[in-house]
Amino acid sequence: MLAAHPDISGIYAANDNEAQGAVAAIQGAGKNPKDIVVIGFDGSPGAIEAIGKHTQTATVAQDPYGQGRLAVKSAIALLDGKSVQFSDAATKTVKFPVQLVDASNLASFKAARAAQK
Repeated sequence: MLAAHPDISGIYAANDNEAQGAVAAIQGAGKNPKDIVVIGFDGSPGAIEAIGKHTQTATVAQDPYGQGRLAVKSAIALLDGKSVQFSDAATKTVKFPVQLVDASNLASFKAARAAQK
């Protein structure tokens, strides 16, 4: 990708491992990761560390604990014959928010995650 597009300004990866691979490729090409926006998805510990080192620009963080809690709560409601509050009733979809984490909110994100443990 970098050889075909040497002036690339951003990379969005499907997950944080791929984002870290992109950072390694950027560095391997002799470029500074700070000059290319690299965004991953998952909010993995490695991505959080890389954001702190300014080698990865951001990650779209999921909340596995919150997702699991909502899933169990919904399952219990269904087992008890109660209704579940769907985000989209037609497709029976329950949406759960994600959060973009970058250098501007890294500290508060880390504090919130630590409080969940």
